[in-house]
Amino acid sequence: ALNGCKPMKHGKKEKEEAGFRERLGVLERIRPDARREIDKILKCFKRKEVARDDAVDAMVAAVTADREAAALRTLPACPPRDSAGLPMEMVYAVRAVA
Repeated sequence: ALNGCKPMKHGKKEKEEAGFRERLGVLERIRPDARREIDKILKCFKRKEVARDDAVDAMVAAVTADREAAALRTLPACPPRDSAGLPMEMVYAVRAVA
């Protein structure tokens, strides 16, 4: 959704440099300091503790949490619940396309 509802072209895993750059570019359009913040995270933790894609996912979660609740959607729309009763869902922000 943050990419204008277009799928990403590259995978997100650490070995996928193109996927990391692609996701970082999307984040920088929304939050210009994204690269600096992710670099800060990656300097504080070993890769076995926090992978690059985990840092990007955390930044996406932060951006999503900063959006108005009315603009949030979930995948799936009606998520199943785990054994603790928590919804198993991905929450994302719907961004107006200009």
